[in-house]
Amino acid sequence: MLTLVEEPNAVAALRILLVEDHPEVAAAQSQLLRALGYQVQIAADGPTAVAMAKSLVPDVAVVDIGLPGIDGYQVAESLRRDPATSCIRLIALTAYGSAEDRQRSIRSGFEAHLVKPASIDQLRRVLSGAC
Repeated sequence: MLTLVEEPNAVAALRILLVEDHPEVAAAQSQLLRALGYQVQIAADGPTAVAMAKSLVPDVAVVDIGLPGIDGYQVAESLRRDPATSCIRLIALTAYGSAEDRQRSIRSGFEAHLVKPASIDQLRRVLSGAC
């Protein structure tokens, strides 16, 4: 069993919208994030992610790129255009790892681009930068 060190209270309050269309991957990622002390909500497709982000206004959205409905790039662009969601910290967590994929993520509004499987340290580092 994986044992994790508790995070400080400020981190525990961080609200994360996890956007992942594969149920097993979403379950594993959300379990890890919750074990790190984060509050996690899950969306399984692009349109649901945008709707949930608008209603929940999480601190961070961790978004897969290859999503049904609209892809992660379009999710990021939509959230950046809306003043109500433009300040959400956007992190791409995807199997797409080429230089072009990374550049497109940044152009779409992501602040970080992690390639699956990301390590616990990588996740902690990018999540610690959230307001």
